[in-house]
Parts: sequence; structure tokens; C-alpha cells
Amino acid sequence: MSNFTEDKTSTSTHDLAVLFWGDRPRVASFATRRPAPSSDDSTIEIHSLDAVTSEDRTSIPEAVRQLCPRVRQMVIALPTDACLCANFPVGDLPPRNRAKLFIYRFEEHLPVAAEEVAMVFDQSTTNGKPSADAFGIAVLAAPLQQVVKELESAGIEVIAVVPASVAALDHAISSELASESKELYVWQDGAALELLATQGRRLTAWLGVPISDRDSLGPSLKSLCGHDTSFDRITQIGCDDVVQGGLRAVFADKVVSVISPPSLEHAVLKWAAANHVTASVAWFNLQTGPLSRSDRLHRLRTPLRIAFVATMLMAVTLAGVLLHRGHEYTRQASTSQTALDAIYATAIGRPANGADVRSRLASEVRRLAAVSGTSAGADLMSEQGSALADLASVLAAMPREGLRYRVIDLRVGPAGAVAMEGITRGHGDADAIAAGLRQQANLVVEPVRTEARATENAVAFTLTGNRAVNRSPVSQVGGVPR
Repeated sequence: MSNFTEDKTSTSTHDLAVLFWGDRPRVASFATRRPAPSSDDSTIEIHSLDAVTSEDRTSIPEAVRQLCPRVRQMVIALPTDACLCANFPVGDLPPRNRAKLFIYRFEEHLPVAAEEVAMVFDQSTTNGKPSADAFGIAVLAAPLQQVVKELESAGIEVIAVVPASVAALDHAISSELASESKELYVWQDGAALELLATQGRRLTAWLGVPISDRDSLGPSLKSLCGHDTSFDRITQIGCDDVVQGGLRAVFADKVVSVISPPSLEHAVLKWAAANHVTASVAWFNLQTGPLSRSDRLHRLRTPLRIAFVATMLMAVTLAGVLLHRGHEYTRQASTSQTALDAIYATAIGRPANGADVRSRLASEVRRLAAVSGTSAGADLMSEQGSALADLASVLAAMPREGLRYRVIDLRVGPAGAVAMEGITRGHGDADAIAAGLRQQANLVVEPVRTEARATENAVAFTLTGNRAVNRSPVSQVGGVPR
């Protein structure tokens, strides 16, 4: 049996509260500053909403915000008299569309149409096989629809709508129980007795008995259990001596265990805190049908918002980095331009006139070449070109058919200088590669150096070359050929 007095709730559940629905609604939440875990109710706060809603005429969400400003998630706990439940046979139903057939079969035991209620079902197992009966719980949806809508509009997520007694029972049942164990729980809370029959961890019957009608405990138990009173264990939770005596009169041969729990509010709040992540998938969560969420992606809102914010931060950061690099490149260009201007002024003897120092230097070279009557100075300002273009030219000039070779190292340097090392099958193949570079890549290739490798039955070759320079056959001075 779970220990009701043990408090393992983390402080992260302070944004969680339980709204106890009914004629006098109230909200239970953990205290903002919690003392050390104890067996009493001092770690929770219970606020009645009667005074707030009647005096201020505000809605329940506004009242919750006033009393529990930190609340972000809410569990709505329903009283027993607001729930409709019944056992109904399902053993004769076909395997297809069983969910819809369960609704039709359960509707036969309801005083209202199935469209007016939110309902859930549970089916116990016997020896690993589903039982012939199922247990259903329903609640009228109309009174709850508006409050759920208002809570979610106020930013409070309703994670579950559950019967209070069933949630408290789920918190009470120990996980060590055998899967086929049949148990009866009798819970006395305030002015009512809750009779809940389970098989393993599944509810098979549920009945509420007013505390003023204690004499009907025996008939109520027989109504609850039928003629089968063979429970493996009977557990009393908070029952007084009169109720305990009535139980012993009915189950004289059974050992009846007694638990002194905290209040129902405390038990349900502990269940909500322990299951706030999985509460929405609890079998008795009545957020179905009319009470189902219109936004089925509500649980993805927070992760999507985090992902969106992270993406925006990354975009802003990337833009900032690019802007910073742009400013840095501009600064480096300005520094280089200043250095070039200084070099020009030192070399030429006068300040640079204009922004393009390279063009001015080329102009000076041409002027000096014309004065000296030579064209050698033009080579000093020859365009170096792009190393990628030189590489593409070399690769395009390599023989593609008839030769087998492997290029081990290929380097393209300034002014089109090329150095290549590789392996081919013969000396003639290396010469053919050099010939192709001379013809196709416009390179001046030096004689190929080769070395035979007997162990590999191959020839290693090394070749170097430079881009061919087209020199003018004549030079001009003042436009007159010399």
C-alpha cells in the first residue's frame, strides 16, 4: 500500500493546482514556501472560490489567478455525485470498432444521450484475457466546457479532468500488487463513503454512500459486489469505528487493513503532482468527446516556441557575425589601401593621386618601359589570375583515355606555377601527360623527371611548369616600331 504520509513532490510542481469542482468549488495547491515533509496538510493551501466569485463576480480563472498567481497547469477533480458509472457486458462485442460499440453499450446505462457526456472505459483482465465486463465513467460535459475554455484562455493548461476519488485511489494503490488481486477500498471523507472495487490496478465498481445512511452499508456492498464478495483484501481509508464494524460484519473472514490518510484534497494533489506529465493519458481522464482539446498540439506549444526563439537568436547572431566580419574586411581594406599609398609615395616620390594604386603603378611601369625602349617591364605587372582557374585548366588538360595514372600531389602556385607528382605505367605515359599540359593548359613544362619502381611495376613522375607568357615581338616608343 502506498504511504499517504510520504511527500516526494518536487518544488517544480508549485505551478500546478487542483480545482475541485462542485457546488462549492475550491482550489488546492502547494504552499509557496514549503516546510519539511510531514504527515499533515501544512504543505498545501486550499482556497474556497465561493467568496471570490460571489463578491467580485469574476470568473473562476480570474479567481484562481488572484489566489494562485504561479499556477500554469490545472487538474479538475470531480465529486462522486457528478459522475455516472456502470458495469456493462462487452464479451459479445465483435473485435472491430470496439470503441464505438463500448459507447453504445454504455449509453444503455446512462440517463442522458452519449453526445452530452464525456466518457472513459476500463476493462480488467483475468489470466491475461480481457474480462467479459467493462467499467465506464461519464460526466455531463456542458457545465465543464465553459470553465475549461476560460482556464485555457487565461493561460492555465487543463491537463486532466478526473474523478477525485478515483485519482486518490490510483495514488493509494501500490505497484507491488499482483495483477489478478481483487481488492475493496472503503474511503470515508467528510460526509460520504466511497466504495471502490479493483482487480489488480483496474477499477471494476464504484459507489458513493452518504455518511448519514450508514445502515445501508451492507446492502450497498452487496449492490456493489453482487454475490461475489471474494476480495483478496479490504482496505479502510479514514473510516470511523461504525464503518469498520459494518465492514467486519459483511467480511467476517477477511483481514481488514486500516489507513489514516490525509484529506482527499491532499491525496488528489499528490496524485496530480506525481503524474502531472502523464495525467493526460490516465485511463480515467475525462478529456474526451465534448471535453477534448480543440488544439491537439497544445503540448508542442512550449517546445515550438523555444525552437522559434532559438532560431531567431541564431539568425540574429549570424547576422551580427556577418556584419562584424564585413566591418573587419572594410577595416583591413582601408589599412591595406593606406599602406599602398605610403609605398607608392615612397617609391614614386609623390603622393598617390586616385584610389587604384595598382593601376597607377602599371601606368608608371608602362611610362618607364616606353622611355627605356623595352617591353620587359610589362611582365612585372602581368595578371596573376585565379588559382582555381589554373587548377581547372590543368585538370581539363590531363589525358582521360588510353592512359592509367594516379596523381599523388598537385600544387598550383602564384602566376600559374604547377607542380605535380604521380605514378603511371611507363616513361612514355609521363611524357604524354606533360605534352597534354603544354598543349591544352598553355603551360611551359620542364622535362619530366621519372623513376622506375620495380616493386610496384610502375614509374613515378614529377613535373613542373609555369604559365606561358605572350611577349610582344616588338616594342614601340612613341608609336614607332623598333
